[in-house]
Amino acid sequence: RGQTCSQALSVAQDYAIANNTQCVYFPRPGYAVGTQINITSPVRWVGEPGSYLTALANITIASVTASNNTFEDLEFVGIGAGSTKAGLVLNNSHENVFRSLYIHGFYNGVDLMPTTVAPQSSYLNSFYDSRIVTNSNYNINASSRTNFLRLYNTTFGGTSLIGLKYKGPSFGLEIYGGDC
Repeated sequence: RGQTCSQALSVAQDYAIANNTQCVYFPRPGYAVGTQINITSPVRWVGEPGSYLTALANITIASVTASNNTFEDLEFVGIGAGSTKAGLVLNNSHENVFRSLYIHGFYNGVDLMPTTVAPQSSYLNSFYDSRIVTNSNYNINASSRTNFLRLYNTTFGGTSLIGLKYKGPSFGLEIYGGDC
């Protein structure tokens, strides 16, 4: 189902950042991801309808510690039963925009995490026209200090244990057209 791309994606991402294009494009159909991809500088991941990244093992596809990133038109596919990882992790990452994502088959679809030292947080993150469904535990796990999370026309239901966990102290949750 596509070519193995973890190392190639990391190289492409580093090149995009170094050359100030800051955009990594994923044409259809899909890519097999064998190791977690760490995003430590702002970047834009852009797919097209039908573009997917499939986890080859029990991994997180993208772990984001940078802020001001954009992800568009991508599907993240986990290993399904037995997964213990989130598909997308935001750790002290803020002001990101996620548009037309489909995340499924992980333990948690999205983990929004603070660093261990307050007042760090993942804040002002926005999901538009996305489906974060059918993950085994939580579809969206918004840990403490996840501030001003926005979900617009985003589905976070399905067969998961819980669709959205929003743990305090966190402030500002906006849901417009959401479905659980």
